[in-house]
Amino acid sequence: MKKTILAALALSLLCLGPVLAQQTAPADDTAAKRQDIRKLLELTGSSKIGQQIAAQMIPMFRQANPKVPQEFWDGVVKEFDANSMIELIIPIYEKHLTHDDIKGLITFYQSPLGHKMAAATPQIAQESMQAGQQWGMQIAQKVQKQLEEQKKSPK
Repeated sequence: MKKTILAALALSLLCLGPVLAQQTAPADDTAAKRQDIRKLLELTGSSKIGQQIAAQMIPMFRQANPKVPQEFWDGVVKEFDANSMIELIIPIYEKHLTHDDIKGLITFYQSPLGHKMAAATPQIAQESMQAGQQWGMQIAQKVQKQLEEQKKSPK
């Protein structure tokens, strides 16, 4: 009887051990994962993309808000810091990707295809943003035309 209980206890510990280890990840593992996420973001050029988007968005905001002084916009540009943005993004990557996922992505972005993708991504993002703006303008023009036609036609 005692041998059966001990065997069952040993089997339970063997089965639960990995589960308990996953639930209480050491701080070193978390720090290593965060460091790898930073490396991944660097390899993918994510901070450059963020800066590029900000550089494109600020002129649009300036145009939409012509009464706002230039000093304000200069301050916005000055305050935009890629490192602080990366610190905001790290927990998102932590939440959705395992450390092994991050390591696999690092391996990919260190490959020739990964380098090509990282190099092309800023241009893809810029052109996609321009395409989205044009698409949005077309939709707005179409809806505006429909509204004008509705106003002209008798009810």
